[in-house]
Amino acid sequence: MKRLALTAAAVLVATGTASAEWKMVEDGDTTMIYTAGMKDGAAILSCDASGKLSLSIAMGDLPVEEAMGRESNRLRKRTGRLMVDGKEAFEGWFDYNPFSQLAETGQRGAASKVYNATIKGQRVSFDLTSKGEVGMTLPPVDDAFRKFATDCRDPYRAYRKDD
Repeated sequence: MKRLALTAAAVLVATGTASAEWKMVEDGDTTMIYTAGMKDGAAILSCDASGKLSLSIAMGDLPVEEAMGRESNRLRKRTGRLMVDGKEAFEGWFDYNPFSQLAETGQRGAASKVYNATIKGQRVSFDLTSKGEVGMTLPPVDDAFRKFATDCRDPYRAYRKDD
C-alpha cells in the first residue's frame, strides 16, 4: 500500500467536490487518478515511473482522499472479482487494508479493465471476499484522465526533469 501513502497536502486537494470526476495526484515517480465525489465505491488508478498500472478500490465509507492517506502494514489477502456491465472481467488476489478500507492489486489486468470501462462509459462493480460488493458509475473521461493516460504511456517519464 506504499503507493497510496501521499502527503496530507496532496491528498486534501480534492475535498468537497460536488459531482463525480477524476482527480489527479502526482507524488514523486507515481501518478494517480481517483474518482472524487462518488456516493458509492471509488476507484484509484496509479502508474509508476515504468508505466506499470495498478488499481485500488475504496470499500468503506471513508472519503477516498482520507483513505489514501492512511498507511498500515496490516494487510489481508482476499480474492476480488471485478465486473464490468454485469460480466466478470477480472478475478484475482487483492491486498485489503482494514485501516484505510482499500483493496489493492498490482495486476495490470484489473487496472486495465477499469481504465477501459471509463473510456467506454461502462458500470463497474467489485466484490471482495468477506467484505462485500461496491458498485461504481465511473466519471466520464475528462482532462485529468487524459493527462494520466498521456503520462503513463510516456516510456521516458522516469528520466524527464521538470522544466
